[in-house]
Amino acid sequence: MSKMKAMIGMAAMMAAMAYGGTSGTTPAYEPKETDEERKARFAKAEAESNKEKGLKEFFYNGKSLWALNQKSADKKAKKQGWV
Repeated sequence: MSKMKAMIGMAAMMAAMAYGGTSGTTPAYEPKETDEERKARFAKAEAESNKEKGLKEFFYNGKSLWALNQKSADKKAKKQGWV
C-alpha cells in the first residue's frame, strides 16, 4: 500500500508543477530600463574605461575616436577613411 501512496503523491506533485499557476498572457519579466537608457549607460562606461586607460577623445568630421595622442588619432582616422 505504501507504493501506491508514493505513486499518488508523485502524481499530485507532477500535476501541481504542470499547472504552474501563471496565465501566460502577461510577461513575468519587464525591463527596468529602455534601450536608449542602456545605450547611454554603456557609452558612459566606455568613456570612463578609456579615460582610465589614459586615452583621449578626438573628433573627425563629427565622429569620435579614442587614442593616446594626436599622431595616433590621425593614423586611426586615416585608416577609417575619415581624413
